[in-house]
Amino acid sequence: MRGYLTYCYCRQDSEKFEKLEEKTDPNFKEGTYTECHNDIRKRIQPGDFLFLRTNWKDTPYIIGYYEISEKRDGEFGKILVAKNRICIDFNLQIDKELLAFLKPGLKIEMKPEKMSWAQYVNNTLGFRKYIILNEEKTKGLLNRIKQNGWN
Repeated sequence: MRGYLTYCYCRQDSEKFEKLEEKTDPNFKEGTYTECHNDIRKRIQPGDFLFLRTNWKDTPYIIGYYEISEKRDGEFGKILVAKNRICIDFNLQIDKELLAFLKPGLKIEMKPEKMSWAQYVNNTLGFRKYIILNEEKTKGLLNRIKQNGWN
């Protein structure tokens, strides 16, 4: 089991997560991930987790996950399908503790003074890129989500 943590855009004028209208992914209602991040869609396997993060009002959040149950062929490459998925909206902020968990050894105190926290998180985790989480990190991130009653 692996996890993949990637970025997605969201509407800034909504109090709950809503993807931008021009984006097809993520589709929590259908449980599909169809067009974005072709490399992830090629690499990820059934049983892996796709974690999603975003910036909302200049604050970084983990917004949910997909537990991948199958892959299908689609017009834009592989389609990821998740029987189990959850959107937690803007309830799990990526704070210093969570960032240090995701990137051990990171010297957070080295953040440039003029850089916002959201910019720093994007620079650290990769903006519009992804990081691969080993089994320990995947389980740890799942536990952080579930600790707050989101299953």
